[in-house]
Parts: sequence; structure tokens; C-alpha cells
Amino acid sequence: MSELDEKTAVRAAAQGQDFGDDTAAFDPATPVTEEVAQEKRGTLMREFESYERIVEGLKLASDGARNMARWKNPDLWNALAAFLDQLRKAVVQEAGFNRPEDAKDSAQVFGGEMSWTDANSRILNGLRDAGNGARQIALGQRMDLRWTRYANQFDMMRDKAHDMAIASSPLRVASEWGGRSARLQ
Repeated sequence: MSELDEKTAVRAAAQGQDFGDDTAAFDPATPVTEEVAQEKRGTLMREFESYERIVEGLKLASDGARNMARWKNPDLWNALAAFLDQLRKAVVQEAGFNRPEDAKDSAQVFGGEMSWTDANSRILNGLRDAGNGARQIALGQRMDLRWTRYANQFDMMRDKAHDMAIASSPLRVASEWGGRSARLQ
């Protein structure tokens, strides 16, 4: 059975049937329109959703930094978490949404069960999400250079935090391992 015969059969079966109020003007004798233009842009994101992406990303990164303090250099990681909290407060004021729950500081962690890898992943994923959210606001909603600067700052912080995490990794092997000096390796 060809495609044209199938369409004719569907039209014949639809003759005289009631398909509800929204299809009251349905006429089975009219030709079927085959060309339906589909937009390929994806889903539009509102500015508030981008803002929430930044805030939640910075909260995640701050929580990861607090958990990294458990492994090595607690003062350094807690200082990074406090800086991320301050940065989040600045973003909240800059955005103008001023939700009080977004400006709360992250709590310090004493003990806990989060592994070094999970804490590092929280930092990197949180800063990546914050950078992407700031870039969405900068390019998609406000067309503002300040948000591009925030996005670039989040990206630089992500790279530096990753370097700090690698330097303080419990899995890091000493450069002299294997008997040679660090210069020869």
C-alpha cells in the first residue's frame, strides 16, 4: 500500500467523525501539509534559571572546598570556600534577585565521608556550571560584559582549584619515586 493510499484511507475513516472542539474545523478533504518547520535552537533558558545555575554551582564548589579541607591544607581550602561564598554574594547583588537563602555562607565540615575525588569533582563541576550560567546571562539575556568577566573568572578559578587539588592529592606520587631525582624524571 503506498503512502498516498494510506492518506486516502485515513481521510475516508475520518469523514463524519467528531474529534472534539479543537478540531471542529477539520476538513478531511483538504490536502495534508507535509512541510512542518522545526526550530533547531533547543530550549530557551530564562535569566532566572541561568542565575540559579550560577548560585547552585558556587554552592556546590564551596561545599567541595569545605570537604577538601578534610584531606590536606584545611586553611587554604576553607579560605577558598569563604571566597566562593563572597563571590556568590556579589553575584546575588549583581543579578538583582536578592533571595536571602542564596547569600548564606557554606558550613565548615568537620569529618564526613566524602572522598577526595568527590570533593574535587564538586569544585570543578560547580565552577563549570557557574561559568556556563554567567556566560548564558552575558550572551543570551543581558548582553553585558560584567557577566562575561564573571564567567572568565569562574573558569580561571576552576583551573587553579584543580591545580591546588592535584598538588594536595593523597594519591600523588613523590617525584623521587623510582630512585631518580625530580629533575631527571
